[in-house]
Amino acid sequence: MSNKQIFSATEIDSFLLCRKKWAFSYLDNLDPAPSKATELGSAVHKVLENYLRTNSITYDTTEGRIASTGLKFLPENLDPAHIERHIFFSIEAHIFHGFIDFFHHLGSQIWLIGDHKTCSSFSSALKPDELKTNTQANIYAQWAFRERNADTVQLKWIYYRTKSTPEARLVEASLTKDEALENFQPILQAANDIKKLLDEKALAKDQPKNLSACFKYGRCPYYAACKHGSTETQANPSKLIVKKAAHEDGDNAHIPAPPPDKSNTNQEAFHLFIDCAPTKTGGDYQQTIELSELLKPILTKINTEKELKHYRLAGYGQHVGLIANYLTEHLKINPYDNRTAVLSSLRTPEGCDTLQTLTAAAGKVVRGF
Repeated sequence: MSNKQIFSATEIDSFLLCRKKWAFSYLDNLDPAPSKATELGSAVHKVLENYLRTNSITYDTTEGRIASTGLKFLPENLDPAHIERHIFFSIEAHIFHGFIDFFHHLGSQIWLIGDHKTCSSFSSALKPDELKTNTQANIYAQWAFRERNADTVQLKWIYYRTKSTPEARLVEASLTKDEALENFQPILQAANDIKKLLDEKALAKDQPKNLSACFKYGRCPYYAACKHGSTETQANPSKLIVKKAAHEDGDNAHIPAPPPDKSNTNQEAFHLFIDCAPTKTGGDYQQTIELSELLKPILTKINTEKELKHYRLAGYGQHVGLIANYLTEHLKINPYDNRTAVLSSLRTPEGCDTLQTLTAAAGKVVRGF
């Protein structure tokens, strides 16, 4: 067997996001069963691949109507070998691979690399500066620098909205060799760390969890496994399946997350009151904050950064994960000490993700009956 490990952008991103999540998937070989959103995304990809090969498309299907909105962004007369290309290359004893949706020689030593992304809302689309440092984009670009002798790589990520009225938007960025070399260093470091864990025959149960990532893309499919151990994961085959070789193109699925771990609670942090309020003898609080007030600057930031008129327009079910993620960052920058009481409700309209984020950060939790 080769001593080289084969890495995809999906694995690297998973490892960098949460080692516990990575371990369940890549050490225990357990993956969530495909969702309807994933299946629709695959169907749209197939329509677009066929269009690039045949210049024809069927408009009377859901996937056809979605795909048709992005045709104006696609190059014409592509070499068939430049469509849906499985790529491999080796760096520092590691092999990286991926599936490039399309690529094209623009002249001189400039190459275009494109990728199709389905999304329920454009709030999840990368911005140009984020695309430049994206793991998948840099793996693809590194291949072009090495295998196509490119000096510059033009990145073209096309986002296809699957909810509401179908629409497509284009995000573009450019990478030079020097930029790509710098961007690839954390990817290589992650690969080295993964290889070390594999050599040590590490176990999933021993890997650390990243609580700040728990709701980054929704609720993690390994929620129960993270809470009770891997045996519960294997006992629920309807929700998790043994992973087989798959087309991993770096897309980050909407992944849920583990419950708050209170073993390392900061006793100096704020006190959280759920469906109740502090009594006069319950503590000397300098300020009492309703959850709605606490979330105001967070919701404003979400609306601004995601270019939304209202945070709930982020997409069905996604806004609660966004709130939890932004709330985690807010509490890091604006820590409240134990002289602050935060009042919440078990049925907060902002979702249980928000409540669990608060619970994880609180120094004390008091529940009403």
